[in-house]
Amino acid sequence: MGQKGMIDTVIEPREAENGARLKELRDAIQVGIDDLNNGRCKSFESFADLDAHLGKIADRAIARHRAVRS
Repeated sequence: MGQKGMIDTVIEPREAENGARLKELRDAIQVGIDDLNNGRCKSFESFADLDAHLGKIADRAIARHRAVRS
């Protein structure tokens, strides 16, 4: 196998992986766009409001985790 063949052997699988990752990223972006377009989102007046909301979510997740471990 020549040098070009060896390089192609290494590059082609990587290009396929990158293509698959790009498709997954595009699909995830579309899910987000669809959610926004259909009102499945939450808005916050300030960073503090966002921080408080995320804190509540984290507290619930931690409590569930602890309950499962007990």
